[in-house]
Amino acid sequence: MLRQKYFLGTLLIGFGILFLSPLIQLTLISPFSDWRGILFVLGISFLTQAILGKDTYLYFPSLILIGISLIFILRHFDSSWVISGPKFMFLIGSAYIFQNYKQRISILSPIVLTVFSLILLFYKQNTFISLSIDQNVIIYFKYWPVVALIIGLFIIIKKR
Repeated sequence: MLRQKYFLGTLLIGFGILFLSPLIQLTLISPFSDWRGILFVLGISFLTQAILGKDTYLYFPSLILIGISLIFILRHFDSSWVISGPKFMFLIGSAYIFQNYKQRISILSPIVLTVFSLILLFYKQNTFISLSIDQNVIIYFKYWPVVALIIGLFIIIKKR
């Protein structure tokens, strides 16, 4: 981030629009002239710097800030929408995948995190598993955290 002109320019434009919207009654933007809008503008500023400034390490924080702000903006529109940990895990995993893809680094770890978050997101909600799988398999499925623990320990302890 040696040349921060894209970040600073986008930040000033975004804050200008964000804080000017209540004064000129922009009904689309004025409900978000609080911390959700500030997080969104910060995320867009980091993303602009990452794309135009070719600072690939800024993809992760920009996508995290944009995602967190969008989660809370969607919560503002639909009060029945539940904010849960697996949604944030999915957001982190997705941002991690994108950054590693752009930096040409292995994306295996972020894919595991994203799949794990999707499993947690739909773990209690789906009853179709119990209807379509034999009861013996369901008993083993309850112990998947133990399998994950053993695999994780094996990966850490294993020598190359």
